[in-house]
Amino acid sequence: MKTIKFASYLLYKYYSSGSTKDIPYVSTLIALFMLVCLHFFQIVVLFDLINLLPMKSDNSRGQNFAIIALCSIPIFLILSFVVKKSDLKKMYYSPLDIKRGNFFLIIYIVVLIVSIPIIVFIKQGHL
Repeated sequence: MKTIKFASYLLYKYYSSGSTKDIPYVSTLIALFMLVCLHFFQIVVLFDLINLLPMKSDNSRGQNFAIIALCSIPIFLILSFVVKKSDLKKMYYSPLDIKRGNFFLIIYIVVLIVSIPIIVFIKQGHL
Protein backbone atom coordinates (compact mmCIF):
# COMPACT_ATOMS: atom_id res chain seq x y z
CA MET A 1 0.00 0.00 0.00
CA LYS A 2 2.89 2.35 0.77
CA THR A 3 4.28 1.91 -2.76
CA ILE A 4 0.91 2.65 -4.34
CA LYS A 5 0.54 5.82 -2.31
CA PHE A 6 4.08 6.94 -3.18
CA ALA A 7 3.42 6.33 -6.89
CA SER A 8 0.14 8.22 -6.49
CA TYR A 9 1.99 11.12 -4.91
CA LEU A 10 4.47 11.20 -7.79
CA LEU A 11 1.68 11.19 -10.35
CA TYR A 12 -0.28 13.83 -8.40
CA LYS A 13 2.80 16.05 -8.23
CA TYR A 14 3.37 15.58 -11.97
CA TYR A 15 -0.24 16.37 -12.88
CA SER A 16 -0.33 19.41 -10.55
CA SER A 17 1.38 21.50 -13.21
CA GLY A 18 0.81 22.14 -16.88
CA SER A 19 -2.49 21.60 -18.64
CA THR A 20 -3.78 19.21 -15.96
CA LYS A 21 -3.15 21.53 -13.00
CA ASP A 22 -6.91 21.95 -12.47
CA ILE A 23 -7.59 18.20 -12.25
CA PRO A 24 -4.48 16.49 -10.82
CA TYR A 25 -6.43 14.07 -8.62
CA VAL A 26 -8.61 12.74 -11.44
CA SER A 27 -5.59 12.48 -13.72
CA THR A 28 -3.74 10.53 -11.03
CA LEU A 29 -6.64 8.11 -10.63
CA ILE A 30 -6.84 7.61 -14.39
CA ALA A 31 -3.10 6.92 -14.60
CA LEU A 32 -3.34 4.41 -11.74
CA PHE A 33 -6.34 2.82 -13.42
CA MET A 34 -4.30 2.39 -16.60
CA LEU A 35 -1.52 0.69 -14.62
CA VAL A 36 -4.08 -1.67 -13.07
CA CYS A 37 -5.42 -2.44 -16.56
CA LEU A 38 -1.92 -3.16 -17.86
CA HIS A 39 -1.37 -5.61 -15.00
CA PHE A 40 -4.75 -7.18 -15.70
CA PHE A 41 -3.88 -7.67 -19.37
CA GLN A 42 -0.54 -9.17 -18.40
CA ILE A 43 -2.32 -11.77 -16.27
CA VAL A 44 -4.91 -12.43 -18.98
CA VAL A 45 -2.23 -13.02 -21.61
CA LEU A 46 0.08 -14.97 -19.32
CA PHE A 47 -2.57 -17.45 -18.22
CA ASP A 48 -4.57 -17.55 -21.50
CA LEU A 49 -7.70 -16.12 -19.89
CA ILE A 50 -8.84 -14.18 -22.96
CA ASN A 51 -12.12 -16.13 -23.04
CA LEU A 52 -13.00 -14.68 -19.63
CA LEU A 53 -13.12 -11.14 -20.98
CA PRO A 54 -16.74 -9.99 -21.22
CA MET A 55 -16.36 -8.71 -24.79
CA LYS A 56 -17.30 -10.77 -27.81
CA SER A 57 -16.55 -10.21 -31.47
CA ASP A 58 -20.26 -10.29 -32.40
CA ASN A 59 -21.05 -7.38 -30.04
CA SER A 60 -21.25 -3.93 -31.51
CA ARG A 61 -18.58 -1.39 -30.72
CA GLY A 62 -21.00 0.47 -28.45
CA GLN A 63 -21.84 -2.67 -26.50
CA ASN A 64 -18.17 -3.45 -25.95
CA PHE A 65 -17.58 0.14 -24.82
CA ALA A 66 -20.49 -0.09 -22.36
CA ILE A 67 -19.21 -3.41 -20.98
CA ILE A 68 -15.72 -1.97 -20.47
CA ALA A 69 -17.16 1.12 -18.78
CA LEU A 70 -19.30 -0.94 -16.40
CA CYS A 71 -16.39 -3.20 -15.50
CA SER A 72 -14.11 -0.20 -14.97
CA ILE A 73 -16.30 1.66 -12.49
CA PRO A 74 -15.63 -0.65 -9.50
CA ILE A 75 -11.86 -0.52 -10.06
CA PHE A 76 -11.92 3.27 -10.32
CA LEU A 77 -14.01 3.54 -7.14
CA ILE A 78 -11.64 1.25 -5.21
CA LEU A 79 -8.70 3.38 -6.33
CA SER A 80 -10.50 6.53 -5.20
CA PHE A 81 -11.02 5.01 -1.73
CA VAL A 82 -7.42 3.82 -1.44
CA VAL A 83 -5.88 7.06 -2.71
CA LYS A 84 -7.56 10.05 -1.10
CA LYS A 85 -7.00 13.57 -2.33
CA SER A 86 -6.50 14.89 1.20
CA ASP A 87 -3.75 12.30 1.82
CA LEU A 88 -1.96 13.28 -1.38
CA LYS A 89 -1.99 16.96 -0.40
CA LYS A 90 -0.50 16.16 3.04
CA MET A 91 2.32 13.90 1.79
CA TYR A 92 5.86 15.18 1.60
CA TYR A 93 9.01 13.52 0.28
CA SER A 94 12.51 14.87 -0.18
CA PRO A 95 13.54 16.03 -3.66
CA LEU A 96 15.96 13.10 -3.87
CA ASP A 97 13.18 10.60 -3.10
CA ILE A 98 10.97 12.26 -5.72
CA LYS A 99 13.72 12.15 -8.34
CA ARG A 100 14.47 8.48 -7.65
CA GLY A 101 10.79 7.64 -7.50
CA ASN A 102 10.10 9.30 -10.85
CA PHE A 103 12.99 7.42 -12.44
CA PHE A 104 11.82 4.05 -11.13
CA LEU A 105 8.19 4.80 -11.98
CA ILE A 106 9.12 5.52 -15.60
CA ILE A 107 11.24 2.35 -15.78
CA TYR A 108 8.38 0.39 -14.22
CA ILE A 109 5.84 1.68 -16.74
CA VAL A 110 8.13 1.01 -19.71
CA VAL A 111 8.88 -2.54 -18.51
CA LEU A 112 5.16 -3.12 -17.92
CA ILE A 113 4.23 -1.97 -21.42
CA VAL A 114 7.05 -3.87 -23.13
CA SER A 115 6.39 -7.07 -21.20
CA ILE A 116 2.91 -7.63 -22.65
CA PRO A 117 4.03 -8.15 -26.29
CA ILE A 118 6.99 -10.22 -25.05
CA ILE A 119 4.61 -12.49 -23.14
CA VAL A 120 2.43 -12.78 -26.26
CA PHE A 121 5.43 -13.75 -28.43
CA ILE A 122 6.60 -16.30 -25.87
CA LYS A 123 3.12 -17.81 -25.55
CA GLN A 124 2.84 -18.09 -29.34
CA GLY A 125 6.28 -19.71 -29.58
CA HIS A 126 7.93 -16.95 -31.60
CA LEU A 127 10.67 -16.29 -29.04
